[in-house]
Formats: sequence, structure tokens, C-alpha cells
Amino acid sequence: GVLAANPGSFDHLARAGDVELAAGNARTAMAFYERAAQIRSPESLLRRRVQAMLQAGESYGAASVLSRGLAANPSSRDAQRLAGVMSALGGDWPRARLFLEHMRDTGGAQEVQLLSYLALAQLRLGAIEEAAATGERAYRLATAGTTVEECVEFFTYQLRDSNETNNPFPAGTATGLLGSLAY
Repeated sequence: GVLAANPGSFDHLARAGDVELAAGNARTAMAFYERAAQIRSPESLLRRRVQAMLQAGESYGAASVLSRGLAANPSSRDAQRLAGVMSALGGDWPRARLFLEHMRDTGGAQEVQLLSYLALAQLRLGAIEEAAATGERAYRLATAGTTVEECVEFFTYQLRDSNETNNPFPAGTATGLLGSLAY
């Protein structure tokens, strides 16, 4: 096929990873994405690599890839968003709040789900008044039937399911959250 004829093509490797990920073959997708990353590593590939690793249950590997991607491109909004969500999933509320507040303050003030997650992080850290204000802002912005309560309920349910000690991000948890963030 096309990939066999062009084994060193970033585009073909990344697309092969996309096909495998869509087919539910996260480990195979990871291998294609890793090969593609050796050629080039744009933001979009970072997001897909993290998603594949989370779907495969490789949460620590996903965190490592994300950390390296964030270090290489600290202004990446995708990486910042992923870092905020993954920090929340791991119960690192101060870090989650840091990333989410930064995203809010640098252009995310109109994003309902981002504000909903930020309100939850603020609440978990005891900043009740800030959480109420952030939650109210998210509620006012909510459209298409997505309310703050729905976002927080979904997020809380996902967090409750992520309390395993050996893997704080089971495959469905982080994938569900990434999906809710439009990834």
C-alpha cells in the first residue's frame, strides 16, 4: 500500500495512526504515531499520541509525552488544555487550576467546559467564591443544552471512576474527558 511505498512519510504514518485509533487499535496507533514523531512533532500529533496512549491505558506514558510536548512548546494551547485535564484526573488540583486559569486568562474565557473544569478545581481547593463566580460565568455561556451542572456531573463521575491506585487514568476516563473537550 501507500505506507509500504513511503515508510518514512510523516503524513502517511500519522494517517495510519488515525485509522488504527478510529478502529480502536490504540497500541497500533501508538506505534505509528511514535514513528511519525521521529520525523516531525506538530501539536496535532501530540494530542493524538496522548489520546492513543490514554485509550491503551498508558496514562503514565501519556503524561510523559505530554510533559515533553509542553516543555518543547509551552505556548501550545492543546498541550496546556491536556495538562489541565490530566492534572485534574490525577487529583492534582493546584496544577489543574494553574493551567485552566491560564487558559481562561489567555483566550478561554468563553469556553463553557474549560470554565466548568476550572470551577471544579477551584471548588476542590476551597476557593468557594471563585468557583461560584466561574461556574456562574460558565452557566451564562452554556449553549446547546450543555449546562454547567451537566459538565460538572460528567466530570465528577469520571473522576470517581479514576481512583485506581495503579493507574489513575483508566482508558475510558481520560478518553471520555478528552471527548468532552472536543478532542
